[in-house]
Amino acid sequence: MCSRTRAPTAIVRSPRLFTVGGAGSLRTPDGDALDFLKGGHDVEWVNLSPAGGIAPGHRTGTYRVTEEDLVINESGESLITAEDDAVTVIDAIENKRFSRKRFAVGSKQVDNLSS
Repeated sequence: MCSRTRAPTAIVRSPRLFTVGGAGSLRTPDGDALDFLKGGHDVEWVNLSPAGGIAPGHRTGTYRVTEEDLVINESGESLITAEDDAVTVIDAIENKRFSRKRFAVGSKQVDNLSS
């Protein structure tokens, strides 16, 4: 009986890149600003496009997430508190919810923002 041994296989992981972009990361007539990342296969990237307005407020945990579209609340505004925006960043990094994607966040409510 011949026994074979295998050499240990190294696990190679792609580097992770988390970016926060604004409107500049969205599609334009000239293309997508993230094309350089979308074309590469050796980087595990994620891009957060926050709401149109970020203001101090309260952490509510009631934000909405989409993959490509600007998040608009029931009042037709694109807003999020700085506290909820920070939580979305931490959640996305810790839970690896997105891979090689852009995602957008915005508040579901309007009454949680400071004036």
